[in-house]
Amino acid sequence: MKAKNIAKTRQPNQFLLTFYIGTISNISIFLLTSNYLSGVASAIGFIFLSIIIYILSFFLSGIIIKKTQKISIKSPAVLTRKKYLQIFSLFFFISFLIAFLWFLAYNPGGFSPDSVNQYTQAISGNYNDWHPVLHTLLFFTVPISIFHNIAAIVIYQIIFFSLAVAYTATTIYEVAGKKWSIISFVFITLNPWALNQLMFPWKDIAFGIAALLVSTITLKIYVTKGTWAKKISHLIFLAVAIIFAAIFRHNGILFAVPAIIGLFFFMDRKNWLIFFGISASLFFVIKVPLYSTLNVTQPGHRVCETVGVPMTILANVAKENPSSLDEEAKNFLYSVAPAEEYKKNYKVGNFNSIKFTSNISAIDEAGAFNVLKYTANAFVNSPRASLTAFLKITSTTYAVDGSALPYWGTPGIANNPYDFKPQNNEIIKSGAKIYFTIFNNSILKYTGFIGFSILVIIIAALSKNRWKNGGWKKMLLISPILFYDFGTMLLLTGPEARFFYANLISFPVITILALKTFPKINKKVSKK
Repeated sequence: MKAKNIAKTRQPNQFLLTFYIGTISNISIFLLTSNYLSGVASAIGFIFLSIIIYILSFFLSGIIIKKTQKISIKSPAVLTRKKYLQIFSLFFFISFLIAFLWFLAYNPGGFSPDSVNQYTQAISGNYNDWHPVLHTLLFFTVPISIFHNIAAIVIYQIIFFSLAVAYTATTIYEVAGKKWSIISFVFITLNPWALNQLMFPWKDIAFGIAALLVSTITLKIYVTKGTWAKKISHLIFLAVAIIFAAIFRHNGILFAVPAIIGLFFFMDRKNWLIFFGISASLFFVIKVPLYSTLNVTQPGHRVCETVGVPMTILANVAKENPSSLDEEAKNFLYSVAPAEEYKKNYKVGNFNSIKFTSNISAIDEAGAFNVLKYTANAFVNSPRASLTAFLKITSTTYAVDGSALPYWGTPGIANNPYDFKPQNNEIIKSGAKIYFTIFNNSILKYTGFIGFSILVIIIAALSKNRWKNGGWKKMLLISPILFYDFGTMLLLTGPEARFFYANLISFPVITILALKTFPKINKKVSKK
């Protein structure tokens, strides 16, 4: 491509990247200075500073795109079946060994109240869909039924994680080469943030594994121009992965639907329809006859789970500027928690700071419509307190500067009636803590920010995308993780990064998908 054409390709994407980088930078500055902003002079000063940041972001975006466009990912020779299995096995055993050592440090794993609840469901057979029942069945009931030991739950999860990582690393080896494969593998398996969360048998981990598989399969379909998806066994594998992603988290549909739509443009129509039919049938079988047979009950408090951001805003206004609330909103908020609770315990951008000691039934009784109405009025009557809370909680997703470091958590065991207790290997645990401390006090800590992975994906996608040559279709393939991230962002009740575990482990393969522009097709790949 001639330099002139490259420049034309770069320009619209440079404006898009400028908007994103400039916006998240201005949000970070606003959050750092919001306590000092008051009056017209401060507002004018902030606007002037914002304009300067956007100008600087424009020049920075140009440099970033120009440098990223020079990254070339070429496909190496196709692996023989024997070589493929050797590489896959090596990646699997190394991944399992690393994760198992981390498990020994925190044996039998991390069991939060949610995990204890799912364990209770598994041993009693009384299933509640507050935590997706499919996840409870596969990741609790199955290992407990076979091994009768809670440690088996986490080890079982580690096995699936290692299989998925090995599949991803081997696929990257095939389509991008040894260097990219090793970089991706090391990034996933040696990240203490990822290892810490892997010790928890949470739906977030299972969703992350499923999302990783879908992203890897998407890369395979892209580089083979759909030939990989011509085998019925491959279509079944893809359907299972995508439906598990849709069900393992209730909001996993935000990932699954864009993935299904994106694949439509890179698969043969007949094969896509078969895949869609298998997916729809699988979804129906799980949600209707299976759940009906198990007498699955539906949970309450669903309103609270969908209005986390509005409640975070209202709580901040109740703390910072309660006089701006009308009587109806005050009565509602004080039925959730007393006024002193907001004053003493509420932390800006974190409704979780009072959620677990509040009367969340009052939120369900009020209904989502009324909560949204109170929030709209709060924005009008107390804009700064409302905006600060909104940006604080949502920046958990997109911030990259440390102003909203997400909480990943450390493996531990909650109070439980089963006498589950830590059986840690103190020597290995000490080593793990030292490693984590070194990691978290270096530049590598940014890899634990959700905003880091989002920014890298956006840079890679915009740098290589050519809209006029069908680039919008390629963007659809990359979009599922972004739809999930920014959709889930609006459901947060606090800075809990576990919702975004999928980013931590799948963004390397998504980035490679974004960077790979001219796939060289070799039909032998489809035999794998």
